[in-house]
Amino acid sequence: MLGHIPFKGAVLNLLAAWWFEKTKHLVPNHLISVPHPNVTIAKNCTSIPVEMVVRGYISGVTKTSIWYSYNQGERVIYGIKFPDGLKKNQKLPTPVITPTTHGGGKGGHDERLTKEEIIKRKLVSPKMYAEMERTCLELFKFGSNVCKKQGLILVDTKYEFGLYDGTFMLMDEIHTPDSSRFWKAATYEARFKKGLEPENFDKEFLRLWYVAKGYQGDGPPPPMSEQLVVDLAQRYIDVYETITSQKFYEYSYPIENEIQQAVSRALNPSNKNGNGITYESAGVNYAALDQVKRLAQQTAKRTSFHLKAFGMSEVSASRGESAYVWEETDSFRALVIEGLGTKNLVADAMRKITGKTYYDTIAQDAVAMIVNDLITVGAAPQVINAYFAVGSSDWFNDEKRAKDLVAGWTEACELAGVVWGGGETPTLKKVIEPDAIDLAGAAVGIVTPKTRLLLGDKITSGDRILLVESNGIHANGLTLARAVADALPQGYESKLTDGTLFGEVLLKPTHIYVKLVAALFAADIDIHYMVNITGHGWRKLMRAARDFVYQIETVPEPQAVFTFIQEHSKSTEAEMYGTFNMGAGFAFFIPESECAKAQSICTQHGFKSWNSGYVKRIPKRVEIKPKRIIFSEGELAIR
Repeated sequence: MLGHIPFKGAVLNLLAAWWFEKTKHLVPNHLISVPHPNVTIAKNCTSIPVEMVVRGYISGVTKTSIWYSYNQGERVIYGIKFPDGLKKNQKLPTPVITPTTHGGGKGGHDERLTKEEIIKRKLVSPKMYAEMERTCLELFKFGSNVCKKQGLILVDTKYEFGLYDGTFMLMDEIHTPDSSRFWKAATYEARFKKGLEPENFDKEFLRLWYVAKGYQGDGPPPPMSEQLVVDLAQRYIDVYETITSQKFYEYSYPIENEIQQAVSRALNPSNKNGNGITYESAGVNYAALDQVKRLAQQTAKRTSFHLKAFGMSEVSASRGESAYVWEETDSFRALVIEGLGTKNLVADAMRKITGKTYYDTIAQDAVAMIVNDLITVGAAPQVINAYFAVGSSDWFNDEKRAKDLVAGWTEACELAGVVWGGGETPTLKKVIEPDAIDLAGAAVGIVTPKTRLLLGDKITSGDRILLVESNGIHANGLTLARAVADALPQGYESKLTDGTLFGEVLLKPTHIYVKLVAALFAADIDIHYMVNITGHGWRKLMRAARDFVYQIETVPEPQAVFTFIQEHSKSTEAEMYGTFNMGAGFAFFIPESECAKAQSICTQHGFKSWNSGYVKRIPKRVEIKPKRIIFSEGELAIR
C-alpha cells in the first residue's frame, strides 16, 4: 500500500459505474447497483485469467509498457512486430492488444503474454480469446470517442472479463485513472513535436514521481508526501468531472457507518431487523408492490393515444409521478386515485376502548391522501368522488359511524376546497370482511396557468428543500403500527411518555396542504417541485426523474409516536425514515432566495416548516446528514 488518497475509491467506483452504463450496449457487465459512492454490488463472475490491455500509443514507464521494451531494443513485443523509428508517445497506426496475466508473474506482477501463449497454455479457448479481442477493441474505440469529445486522449487501458452463468461479461473497472491513461488532447501534438511529455490526466504523474525516486515496483516504496496526496486526490476528481461532465461531491469522514447502512439496505430490501417488526413482516412488501406499479406504467402507455380523439394529449413525464397529467387547450388536467389503507382498523379497535367512531377523522385522512397527491403536480383539486366498499351492507346500519364518515368527508372537502361529486358504495362479500370498509377515492384537478405544472424538470442544483410538518403518522405505515400494537400487552391502550394512548395518537388526522400550496402560488413563490411524504418515507424526496442528491442538513424532531414505534419494533433509524414521514408531511423545492417568504406563508397557515437542505448534482440519492443515512436511487424503484 502506497498511501491513502481521499475520495479515490468513490471516484473510481462512480466513474466505472458511469462507463458500465454507457457501454452496456456493447457487452453485458457485472454491475447490479451502486448503493453508496464507495460500494458496487456486482454479479459474482468467474474471472477469465487474462487482462486485455489495449494501447493506442507507444508509451509508458513501467516494465510492462511497450515503450520500455521498445527502448531496450526489442521490436517484437507481446508477439507484435513494431517498426524501427518510433518515438515515445507516438500514436500507433491501429490500437494493439498486449495481454497479461492477473499478477501471475514473478513477485506477483503481471506477466507479459502473447495471444499464442495464452491459447497454448489453455488459459482461454481460441473462440473465447477472439470474443475478448473483438469486445475490447470495440470498448476502446467507444471510450476514445467519448474522451475525444471531452478534450482527452484515451492512451491505453485494460479490460477484465468473466463468466456469469455462462454469459460473457465485462467486470472489475473500465476507463478509470487506475486502469487507463489519459492525455490532454489540446496540447498533445505541439508537445510531441518538441519531444516533450504529454500533459497526462491520470495517475501517471504518480508513476513518474516514483520513477524519479528510483522506484519501479520492486521492494518497499518511498513514503508519499502530503502534497502528492492532495494533488493526486484532486487529479482523480478532475478526471471524473471532465469525463462525465458531472460534479463530484466530497463527503466527510468517517464513512464506515454510512457504507454499512447502504449495503445492508441494498442486500436486504425487506429491511429485516432481527427479531423486530418490519413493514414486510407486517404484510407490506414495497419491492413486490413497486414491481407491479412499474409493469402497469409500461403497459398503460400503449393506451395514451386515445386522448387524441378528444383533442388532448398525454404528458408522458407524469407517469411515475403522484398524479397523471394530460394537456387540454388552455390548461393541464390531473387525476389521482388513492386509498386510506388500514387506518380504519385502528379506529374500529379504538371505538371499543373510547366509544368514539373516529370515522370523521379517518375520512379526512382518505381525502388528504387523494388531494395531497394531486397538488404535487401543481393542480388545484376540482372534483372528488368517494369509494366506500364494504363486506356487508349491514356496515351502513351503524348510523353513528355512517354519519361521522359522511360528515368527516364533507368537512375534509371544505378544507381542500374541492367539490364532492358522488361515488360508489359496493358490497364485496368475501372480498372484504363483513365488519370492515375500504375507504378510497379519486379526484380531478386543473393546472392553470400551464406554467404551474411541476413534474421535476424545474429542479435546479442549489434549490432548497423546505419541509412542512406532519400531524403524526398520517395514513402511511399503519400496517406496521398495528403490528406493534398487536405485540404490546395493552395494545392500543399503551401509553406514550406524555400519557396519551398509542391508538389515539395514531388516529390524528392527516394535514391537508391544498390551501397552503394555493397561497404559495398566489404569492408567486417559484415552486420547482413538491413531494407528498407518504409511503417510502423520506425516500420520496428523490421521486423526480432527475439525477440529484437531496441533502438534508436539518431534521425536524419526530413526534413521540415515531419514537414509540421505533422502540417497540426495534427498527433502525434508516428503516424509520425509509417508511414513515417522521414529522415532515410535505416538501417544497424552491430557490434559496424565496425560503424566508415561503416559511412566513407556512406560519400564517398554521404549519411549522424547516429550511432543511438543498439539491446538488448526482449521484441520485437522499442524504440525511444528521442521521448519517443515505438512500440510494435503487431504494425508490417506482418508475
